[in-house]
Amino acid sequence: MSLNKNIYELQNEYNKMSECDEILNNNSYKYELKKLKKEFENLKVQFINKNECLQQIKQEILELNININNLKKEIEEGNYNLYNKSGSNLKLIDIINNKLNNDKKMLIELDNKIIDMLEREEKIQEERKILREKLDNIKENFYNYKEKESKKVNQANTNKELIEKKISNIRGNIPKRYLEMFDEIKSRNKKVAVKLNDRICGGCKIEVSAVTIDNINKDNEITFCDNCGRMLFSDKKSENK
Repeated sequence: MSLNKNIYELQNEYNKMSECDEILNNNSYKYELKKLKKEFENLKVQFINKNECLQQIKQEILELNININNLKKEIEEGNYNLYNKSGSNLKLIDIINNKLNNDKKMLIELDNKIIDMLEREEKIQEERKILREKLDNIKENFYNYKEKESKKVNQANTNKELIEKKISNIRGNIPKRYLEMFDEIKSRNKKVAVKLNDRICGGCKIEVSAVTIDNINKDNEITFCDNCGRMLFSDKKSENK
């Protein structure tokens, strides 16, 4: 492999290393997981509140039913007293009738209240169902996303180890003085070596001079871009003429 080719391949491996480091240093997935977790906790609080509301409604309905049953017994007892114990006592008849009328009105109110409570219970059950579905979806998204990002991180670690070995091998094939040039430029610019395409530098995107084209076609020395100073490589030398 030519010197220019080795330099270019070394740059490619460093580019791949940067991609791995970007994945390993990117903490945005942790933020996303925290966001999903917070959303889950907020919905969970709402879900618990719905459960508590349902329990309260059930208790209220139970108490209303007890009151209704007691009231029905009082109405039944009032009717019995009206026809069997009041006789011709008009005052007593009025008292019993007044109580019966009040009890019947109260019974209607309690029945209506139970209907309202049942409707409210149905609505809250539907809201709870929606919350349950949202919780399940967020939980699934959380673990799927976590698994996906963990795989990316593990793969990046594996790739980085392989890239480090490849970089070491390529550097072993490049003379020390050129490595020093490479490292010096790399300390200032992440992209040291770029490809030349149709006389255009892949780094600064500016056309290089004819002298530079001639040098790179000879392939006997490292060739630098006239404009940005990056090392140039071309695998299509005939097209650069």
